[in-house]
Amino acid sequence: MNILPNIYLNVNSSSPSFESLHQLEQIISEKVKNFQLSDVQEDKIALNGFHEYIIEYSRKYNQILNKILQKYNNIDYKKEPKKKAIKKAVLGYSYHFLDLLMKILRLLESPSISAHIMDENLSLLLEYFSRKEELLNNQYYPKAQQELATFYDSELRNQMDEKLKKFLDKHKKLKKNHDLI
Repeated sequence: MNILPNIYLNVNSSSPSFESLHQLEQIISEKVKNFQLSDVQEDKIALNGFHEYIIEYSRKYNQILNKILQKYNNIDYKKEPKKKAIKKAVLGYSYHFLDLLMKILRLLESPSISAHIMDENLSLLLEYFSRKEELLNNQYYPKAQQELATFYDSELRNQMDEKLKKFLDKHKKLKKNHDLI
């Protein structure tokens, strides 16, 4: 069952949107699909071009992501819990996508690039993108719902505060006893 139907339509389109991120993911994935390090390892111009491409699109992706994050913080969970959970889920997915891009970028900047490791990371990025809907529905959205419910549940927070207080008090006593020895 698709928990997040038309996820991009649920986002305010009057500002940088998740649709913009999705379009960049598509563009990047197409470029990555057509790149094999083993084919261009000796061609420094092609390798440098791919490196510059990844830098530029990572920069754009990060800029949009940061603008969306600023808007996410303004969503009132008590008024719009589903909207907050959906955005949190997509943000989680997007930051992981960006992390995979950064890993590829670090590999490209490495003095000795292993074609096998690079191709493995490129494949990982492509697989991650191809499984986007599945990951959002089955992993990121349920996790976002759980984290937000936990964070905003005052009774649960009070219980956690009490446990933390007891834990810290116990360790203060242990530290005092240790200092006396």
